[in-house]
Amino acid sequence: MIVVCDSSMLITLSLVDQLLLLADIFGGVLIPPGVYEEVVRIGAGRVGAEEVRNASFIQV
Repeated sequence: MIVVCDSSMLITLSLVDQLLLLADIFGGVLIPPGVYEEVVRIGAGRVGAEEVRNASFIQV
């Protein structure tokens, strides 16, 4: 199954330390470049930025 996430889901799950739920349920997640930009680059230092950057199951 292919799953595409937006920034809200990534940030919210990171906030409650449950980002790995996506990997457990779906195996892998695709995110558009704009979502990566928003969460990791623009959101540097905020909740979710490092978690998404380091998540091996997330592909841009």
